[in-house]
Formats: sequence, structure tokens, C-alpha cells
Amino acid sequence: PGRLTRLCGLLASGLLATSVAAEPSDRESRELTADEIVVSATKAPEPVKESAAAVTVVTREQIDRSPYTGGHQLDDLLRSVPGVQPATLSSRYNHPTAQSVTLNGLGTRRTLVLLDGVPLNDGFGGWVNWGLIPNDIARVEIVPGGASNLYGTWAMGGVIHVITRAPAVNFAPSG
Repeated sequence: PGRLTRLCGLLASGLLATSVAAEPSDRESRELTADEIVVSATKAPEPVKESAAAVTVVTREQIDRSPYTGGHQLDDLLRSVPGVQPATLSSRYNHPTAQSVTLNGLGTRRTLVLLDGVPLNDGFGGWVNWGLIPNDIARVEIVPGGASNLYGTWAMGGVIHVITRAPAVNFAPSG
């Protein structure tokens, strides 16, 4: 019960701190920040430094600085992440049934790829159609190692979780 209460407190403070700025005071305006929170390693939000898994997070800023800014180019971007081995030929030239990924060389049918929590792996062959990933990626969480106890047999080698940005909401009156 104590750990759950602490986790809920961390989650609440992390969500509030990352999405809401503090009320400006008379003298200055301050912004609250919190540690980066991941969801993929345990299916529950937790700070990266408290995760039992060796999580690698590719941030939006890193994606913007790379030559591979589009979601359909994510396999090319993942080539620069240690332990991640996409198919030899880029998805820009490869047929979708030949697109694969492996973590730490465990095999192409052993890495689960999620898009906002929804599996992208083909149910028959395990390939990943990288062209289905939209360009509005917020971050990519990579959890190498066995995660089949949380995610099933597709995640024996680990999980690559692509998280997209929330769409902007425009409440401007029409007319």
C-alpha cells in the first residue's frame, strides 16, 4: 500500500509538473519540472531512474535533430540506438513484409512494437510496417530484455513503444 500511494503521488506530481506551469508570482514567473516518466517498462507510469528495466528514451528533440524526422523513417532513426537492429534495408526501400526489428539480436519475431499502446507487429509474420507510424512522434521508449510477462510472447526480446503527441485542440469560435 505504501509503494502504491507513493507511485500515485509521483504520478500525480509528475503529470501536474510537466503539463501545468506554476501561477506567476508578483516578482517572477516559475515553471515546475519533473523527472522523465516512462510507461513501457511496467505498464504503469514511473520515473526512468526508478525503473527496474534499462529504458532508453528517444525524445522529440533528438528526433528533430536527426535526419529522420518522419514516423515512416523511425527504423532508420533506431539504427543509432545501441542494441536495436532494424532490417538491413531501410523501410523506405523495403516491402512491409521484409521490415523487422530485433533487440540485442534475439530475433525478428521477439520484439514487440507498440504505437500508443497498440501492437504494430503483424500477427502472422511479426514484421512491422514502419510506414503506418505518423509523423507526430512525442518520444520512443525502448525496453530491451524479456517483457513477455507483461506484454506476451511477442515481447521476449523487449518492447519499442512509439508515443505520439496529443493533437492540438482549437477552441476558437467559428464564424
